[in-house]
Amino acid sequence: ALQGEGTANFEFPLYTKSHDRVDVLLNATPRINSQGELVGVVGVGQDITEKKAAELQLVRSADDLRKLIDTVNVPIFGIDTQCCVNEWNQKAAEITGYTKEEAHGKNFVDTFVNRKSSSAIRQVLEDALQAHDTVNFEFEFDTKSGAVVVLLITTTYRHSTASNTGSSVICVGQDMTELKKAEESRMKFAEERAKFMSHMCHELRTPLNGVICATELLFGTTLSTDQNELVASIKMCSDILLWTVNDFMDYFKV
Repeated sequence: ALQGEGTANFEFPLYTKSHDRVDVLLNATPRINSQGELVGVVGVGQDITEKKAAELQLVRSADDLRKLIDTVNVPIFGIDTQCCVNEWNQKAAEITGYTKEEAHGKNFVDTFVNRKSSSAIRQVLEDALQAHDTVNFEFEFDTKSGAVVVLLITTTYRHSTASNTGSSVICVGQDMTELKKAEESRMKFAEERAKFMSHMCHELRTPLNGVICATELLFGTTLSTDQNELVASIKMCSDILLWTVNDFMDYFKV
């Protein structure tokens, strides 16, 4: 300003008598007399201490959020408008085998998604970019080792006015691979149990029908009172057992 050129929005610290820091935003303008001579400088300052503190807190909060995203125990990844990866946390790297550097910039669907799930996940991401979030979408992911993991994700649209980031989709996932394996094992066990019960019921029903048929034939013969009661008891027990077997077969939809 003393050279005749003004200065706008210059930030600098001042210290009070009690040694407290005050951040000041200064606009300095040269003061020229009627002869065109520089006779001084006019400075207009603004106390921006609170604003600077708020900005610093915002930066710290952003750093804390970044650390949380990177270290949280669930896979989190971001996809830009071109379907390329722009976020990839440690858990995503651990599950998939791809480091953040390897994943960043790659087309998410073409590079990482199993072919069986590619069309569906592409639609989910397109919907998310239109601010239509999806909750609990399950798809298969091809890992670096060639294994397939099952991920359950929720998508969230993230809008940014910054020219260097743009809008994107944040996906928060859950590794469902072990749960799916357990479910498949449970279903296989249930199927094997149903087959066993079906076989057992068939094996029981055949001789039971023979016993029932024999008791009905015995009723057509001459029997003593005691014999008649014994045959009737056999018939009743056989009928009950046959009903039970049939109920089992109905239960297992045989």
